[in-house]
Amino acid sequence: MESTPNSFGAPAAAPWSAPESAPAGQSGVHGSAAAPEETGERPKRSKKPLVIGLVVAGVLILLAATGVVVTSAFNRSNSYAVGSCVKRGGSQEAVPVDCKEAGSFTVVSKESKVDDCADKAQPYVVVERRSGKDEVLCLKPTEQK
Repeated sequence: MESTPNSFGAPAAAPWSAPESAPAGQSGVHGSAAAPEETGERPKRSKKPLVIGLVVAGVLILLAATGVVVTSAFNRSNSYAVGSCVKRGGSQEAVPVDCKEAGSFTVVSKESKVDDCADKAQPYVVVERRSGKDEVLCLKPTEQK
């Protein structure tokens, strides 16, 4: 059987036959092409899992940031500490002010209902929370000097 060169210049071999120069115990199925390990090249990996991971991480970060903004917006309230001063604002709401300001009131205590204020003759303000848990500020007039 005489071999003729194929398009690459090497002699053509019969399909699925071992080359005559193959070492014992190895088949010629792979021919003389070197495996990627022998050429020093790494097989190319798909970047698809990396891209998907980055997109998922970005979405999670965006959701976390949105959650923080929404939570702070809903919990945004004038946090009145006992001893701080307030004044009546526009629509019967308490507005934090300097205690030296005329017409200001000092927060004596914070309660869950009006009946819990120690001095029922003194004014109070109900601070409505979006969470539904209202807060009653028991007040007394700030002493002016």
